[in-house]
Amino acid sequence: GYERRMRACLWALACGDALGQMTEGYWPHWIERVYGGPVRDFAAPLRPHDPLDWREAEVSDDTVMTLLLARSLVEHEGRLDADDFAARIVERPIKGWPRWTAFARAREAGDVAAATDSVGPGAAVRSVAIGLIDRPDDLDLLVLDAVAAARVTHRRRPAVEAAAAVAAAVSAAIEGGSRDDVLETAMAAAVRAREQGDPAGDGPEADIAGALEALRLTLGGRQAASLTLGELGGILRSRVEPGFSAAEAVPFALVLACAAADARRAILEAVNQGGDADSVAAIAGAVAAAMAPETLPEAWVGRVRTANPGLGIDELVPALARLR
Repeated sequence: GYERRMRACLWALACGDALGQMTEGYWPHWIERVYGGPVRDFAAPLRPHDPLDWREAEVSDDTVMTLLLARSLVEHEGRLDADDFAARIVERPIKGWPRWTAFARAREAGDVAAATDSVGPGAAVRSVAIGLIDRPDDLDLLVLDAVAAARVTHRRRPAVEAAAAVAAAVSAAIEGGSRDDVLETAMAAAVRAREQGDPAGDGPEADIAGALEALRLTLGGRQAASLTLGELGGILRSRVEPGFSAAEAVPFALVLACAAADARRAILEAVNQGGDADSVAAIAGAVAAAMAPETLPEAWVGRVRTANPGLGIDELVPALARLR
């Protein structure tokens, strides 16, 4: 049923986020040098240039924000209350989100434009929570909710489109959709969300649906089973970097998830490509686990649960399932 897929989806997001902490900001060849080979399991993150200290299997703002949004949705019977969500964000500092202080100050000053000026993938990661509740057969409602939740912190077009795409991908996966269903639902949602974001700048606009299609064509039907660890990510990387913008990270993550259709494989491919590894692995893991819940290693769940007491994912899932 839904609960099994939802539980796997949220835990895979947390596992991808935590494993991605090991390699965020790295190039692939650095990862092998620093960790002595590809990352295949948890170890203490080696991040010499990060002012923050990360523990082994510790989650970041990606998981924290997703669960804040999920709890807000549950307490409002599945209805998105943007002000309530924003209030939860500013309640206490969120480790790993460098914009927290500026966001809290801008909210307090009523400067919505400054508080929401981002093209990053953060809003897309947490829109997983929208996809757990909203169904793919009412795509208009799903896009409306994903856009409204995104615009609390991200008003720029690529970030808003990407949030709709991730919510739709998760929603289709929770229904048991095929790889093609998941990607096509994501593309349709991105197209619908396009006009809901503010232009990102003067240059050509990123096009999330177009990037998804381009990456799908680049893969040419190849699936993870026929490729070694690193090969799948490398093929995608030849077309799009798993970078720190939603326009890069999200198409990379979604096509990776569908090509892998396996949470462990999707997460490890993302982690070993570096870049915005925690966000990419969180999204790819969440979508792949919703498609194939049995592919998320329970040992990973145990590690993340132990390292992050109080996440409360298992308690949250029945309430989310009731709202779908």
